[in-house]
Amino acid sequence: MREGPIAACPPASEPPALVPRRSRDGSFSLFSEQFGEGFHCADGALAEARRVFVAPAQLERFAVGSRLRVVEVAVGTGTNTAALVQACQERGLALDWWGLELDRRPLQLALADDGFRRQWPGPVLAELEGLCSGERLLWGDGRARLSELLARLEGRCDLVLHDGFSPRHCPQLWSQEFLGDLAGLLAPEGRLLTYCSAAAVRQALVLAGLQLAAICAPDGSAIEQPNTTTSAMQARAGTNSDARPEQGGEASRDRGLARRTDVNAHGETTGWDDGRGEADRAAISGAGTSSPTRVQFAERAEATAQPLPEIWSAGTVASPTPLPSGGVLRSLSPMEREHLACRAGEPYRDHSLHDSAAEILERRQRDQGLSAAEPSSHWQRRWGLARRHRHPRQAGSQLPLNPRGQIGAEPSQQPEQPDAPDGPR
Repeated sequence: MREGPIAACPPASEPPALVPRRSRDGSFSLFSEQFGEGFHCADGALAEARRVFVAPAQLERFAVGSRLRVVEVAVGTGTNTAALVQACQERGLALDWWGLELDRRPLQLALADDGFRRQWPGPVLAELEGLCSGERLLWGDGRARLSELLARLEGRCDLVLHDGFSPRHCPQLWSQEFLGDLAGLLAPEGRLLTYCSAAAVRQALVLAGLQLAAICAPDGSAIEQPNTTTSAMQARAGTNSDARPEQGGEASRDRGLARRTDVNAHGETTGWDDGRGEADRAAISGAGTSSPTRVQFAERAEATAQPLPEIWSAGTVASPTPLPSGGVLRSLSPMEREHLACRAGEPYRDHSLHDSAAEILERRQRDQGLSAAEPSSHWQRRWGLARRHRHPRQAGSQLPLNPRGQIGAEPSQQPEQPDAPDGPR
């Protein structure tokens, strides 16, 4: 006869909360069923770490032997940490590193995975394990632990890396208050780096007194403009965008430039403001380029009789000091600046830094309903951005539908209707 209580067991069919996966470049990653998101983009954990968190840091700015102060939000599997460690070791730079992380499992799973360990040279893996086993990795709610770092590092950090789950799923780490505290860590030339291009996040960084730059999208198919000069296009449209100042006081300049595209594995584009690589038709790579105007988009669509492919921003860099444009960084386009000014730019707010995700999302929805800013649907129509819908991931596919592996379309990712004051966008 059995004695004592019988341990409750989850149903056999219940999937694990974190699902190991190999991304396109073969690197180790995880999928969170709680958040419905992958930890990294479909191109690969390692590719994303280097593109979003290493290259835009522009480590060549620092002299050999320099010691960098770095704070990392949402350490996760440690991929971003290891990529930065490797880049610093190769350049002869030392790291003073601190991390914030809620869940111990992602790092444990990564360090137990042979494939993950093979991604890194021995010295890199050794330094990663040393950093992540020490007292500078602060476990728990990052909002509570950040105050400890502010007391020690305010105004002294060279880099702040932010790789939390998307704002729509984890708004606690993207509120105006939390981002404002992160901004307070930065030295005058310091940089905050994130994959997120959401208007609400970018606007919160602006309100924190930071200057913005976009991270150029990864290489894709070059889309050439029709063989028409800007002046001719403006004459036919009856406009002159050079006379219209951008937000920030700069006038937009039009050039017929080749642009890059980046769509998902199914040839589809993803939601407008999900924070995981938001659609951006104005992403232009390289130095000395400028941003196209809505006139050019309309001309292109008319000339080809088909919509333009989506063009993506790979993320955002923010700094107390104006950032250079060129290489992996570019200035925000007129379209992006207007995006910040519509309701999509309403920040997430968490005044107490203790609110739940549901409370923060509800508050933002209410603030958007009371906002005098134009609905983002108006912004979309003005720029000729067609509304797209996402579909569930194909069964058995290892490739997510969007760069961060989100499944399906949320109501929050659709633009608010002009007559719906409580619409989420």
